[in-house]
Amino acid sequence: MAETARALRQQRSYERALARRGLAPLCDELAVLTVKATPRPIGIDDAAGRLVRGFQFACFLRTAADRCLPRSLALVDLLARRGWRAHAVLGVRQGPFAAHCWVQAGRMVLNDMPEAVACFTPILAL
Repeated sequence: MAETARALRQQRSYERALARRGLAPLCDELAVLTVKATPRPIGIDDAAGRLVRGFQFACFLRTAADRCLPRSLALVDLLARRGWRAHAVLGVRQGPFAAHCWVQAGRMVLNDMPEAVACFTPILAL
């Protein structure tokens, strides 16, 4: 429950920050945090796994529709602050055009279904 509340707060914070400051400064700040974090596996029962599950449960309380960017940035931020390195990936598809953002640790997709992101071509990893 605590991780779900943390996820909701952090996502809302990133929504406000994106509206107020834009994407570029947030990307710079995340890059600093991410560099300090360690690339290591995320397990089901470790702190990172609990945080990822908190973000999954948060989708039941507040829809994730059209919030993939702040949701992904928030997850990367909280993981990095706890010492895990993950990246927000921005992807696009054509016909019809769509853009999407998700979080990956290595090849593992953390906050979406692998099948859902497979139709997007990654263009940027933050």
